[in-house]
Amino acid sequence: MINLELGLNVVALTLKEDTPSGYALNTYLFKFFSHATNDTLYFLGQVENSDKERYSQVNITVVNSIAQQDLTEGTIYLPNTGFYEYTIYAQESPDITPQPSDVLCEQGRVLYAFNEATITSFSPDIETIIYNG
Repeated sequence: MINLELGLNVVALTLKEDTPSGYALNTYLFKFFSHATNDTLYFLGQVENSDKERYSQVNITVVNSIAQQDLTEGTIYLPNTGFYEYTIYAQESPDITPQPSDVLCEQGRVLYAFNEATITSFSPDIETIIYNG
């Protein structure tokens, strides 16, 4: 499962073991699907650590407006918190549009929890008395 919050998220995935030879090892097509809204989002994820044998580290940045979204750079806008299904494909040449030659590498669930900081204040003028009984 992938956990995402607002801002930069570093995600470790096992993509190389399912990527056929001849396919790009540094860019993958991501598909996020929301059951709540039936919306699908496609974006490209760039592998940041191509020297690792076991896992691929991908940076996914979640922004809080669609105007900041850049689907070719892994910067996405998710309008709703909650669960999404994800599917990751290897591609012969990076493209934001799914192709018949795309190869499934991994699938699972994403939990997006909006984490914008909230400021709470304490007012010492209010007296609270708790009674036992």
